[in-house]
Amino acid sequence: MYKANILGVGSDALAINDAGQSVGYSRTASGTDAVLWSPSGKATVLHQGAGYASVAINDAGQSVGYSVTAGVVGVAVLWSPSGKVTVLQDVGGQGESGAHAINDAGWSVGQSGTASGADAVLWSPSGKPTVLQDVGGEGDSYALAINDSGWSIGYSKTASGADAVLWSPSGKATVLQDAGGRGKSGVDAINDAGWSVGISGTASGYYDAVLWSPSGKATVLQDVGGEGRSASYAINDAGQSVGDSATGSGGDAVLWSPSGKV
Repeated sequence: MYKANILGVGSDALAINDAGQSVGYSRTASGTDAVLWSPSGKATVLHQGAGYASVAINDAGQSVGYSVTAGVVGVAVLWSPSGKVTVLQDVGGQGESGAHAINDAGWSVGQSGTASGADAVLWSPSGKPTVLQDVGGEGDSYALAINDSGWSIGYSKTASGADAVLWSPSGKATVLQDAGGRGKSGVDAINDAGWSVGISGTASGYYDAVLWSPSGKATVLQDVGGEGRSASYAINDAGQSVGDSATGSGGDAVLWSPSGKV
């Protein structure tokens, strides 16, 4: 992570692409500016205003994030490498949306607020939205990550908790298997082959780290700490994932193989 205090009173870099460009925000006296940094640390202000942040970047240098208006998250935004802005369409009609991830083709995902909660949304590079299927029945879904094939992951709230979900590029949902049987699962990352990782709640009240296949089948990843509290946060294209496993004295950083071995 590259951090630079060059535009105001503090900056944070949140994502980086394969070319070494990074994005984030820089605090100013009037709010925050969304920023793109070159590999040498040179800053391009993507948007100045009361509050903007860029949270993800693709290998083409396009980035996504949000603007803050009237003290709330207001508008999901796509920026070109030069800072040109495309406002991503708000399908919920509430003026509250945010983009969380973008793939190398310029498709992005996030959510758009509704009267009852939020819709998970896939946006085209032009900003046109596709509402992703809500499987939880509560009208409250969020998309968190997308791969280069256009498959995305996130969750839908249910009456008892949440379902981890995989969405196709057309918006059709696959509920990822609830390995713990408690109706409380969350997915954090997806690779280009459609494998994803996250957590599933257990009977102990804690959670297991889980790897899901593209069909939604779960593999519980080995709990090396023995405390029944493990979580996986990221996965590469070879199927290896990383996260943590709680121990009696704290926690261990963990790398899991595709088979779940730690």
